[in-house]
Amino acid sequence: MDIETAIQILETDSRQISETTLNSIKNIHKQFSSLLCAKYYNWQHECSCGYFISEYIINIKTVSVQDDIDAIFLYARRLLEVFITLKYMSQTNSFNKIVDYCESDRCEYLAGCEARVVADEKLFPDLKGINPFRLGYKQEKENILKHYNGKLRKMPTMKKMAEKVGYIEEYNYFYKFTSKILHFCPFSLNGDARFEDKIHKVVFLRRISKYLEEINRELENIYQNISNIF
Repeated sequence: MDIETAIQILETDSRQISETTLNSIKNIHKQFSSLLCAKYYNWQHECSCGYFISEYIINIKTVSVQDDIDAIFLYARRLLEVFITLKYMSQTNSFNKIVDYCESDRCEYLAGCEARVVADEKLFPDLKGINPFRLGYKQEKENILKHYNGKLRKMPTMKKMAEKVGYIEEYNYFYKFTSKILHFCPFSLNGDARFEDKIHKVVFLRRISKYLEEINRELENIYQNISNIF
C-alpha cells in the first residue's frame, strides 16, 4: 500500500469514528438532560457536569482535512483538555467542587474584563469612560471573593491533572509540539516547517477521534453510575 492510500484510509476512518462518536455524545447529552430533576438531586453535580460538558463538545465547530492546521490543532487541544479534566474529576470524585472551580474561573474572567477596559482606553482614547459594564465587572468579582473570603478554590493545572490520570506523555507531546505552531516563537522563523502537509493533519484528526471516544466513554460511565442506583 502506498503512503497516499494509507493516509486516505486513515483520514476516512478518523472521520467516520468522529461522526459516530459525536452522535453518541449527542444522545448522552439528551440522557443527562433527563437527569436534571429533583429525583437526582444528590447527584446534581455529576448530572450537571455530564450535561454541560456534552453540550460543550457538540457545540464546538468540527474540523476536517480541508481546514488549516491551526484550526485542527486548536480543536484537538480543546478535546484533550476536556478529556483530561473529565477523567480527573471522575477518578478523584471531585464533581462537587465544580461550582467552586467555575466561580474561580469566573473571577479570573472578570479580572480580564477589567483589564480589557483599561487596555481599550489606553489603545483607543476615544473609548474612555464609555464602557457601561466597568463597575459591574468589579462588583461581581468582589462579591465572589467575599463569598469565598478571598480564598478561591482553583482547579489543578492541566499538567497536574494529566499526571494524575496517566496522560502526562500525551500532554507533554501535544503541548510542546502544538505550542510551537500556535504561538509565535523563534521556531516560527523556520521557513522549512511544512505543517500544512496532509499527513500532519490526518495524524491529528485521528487523535481527535480518539479523544472523542475517550470523552464519550467517561460520559457514559458517569451516566451509568447514576442510572444503576435506580
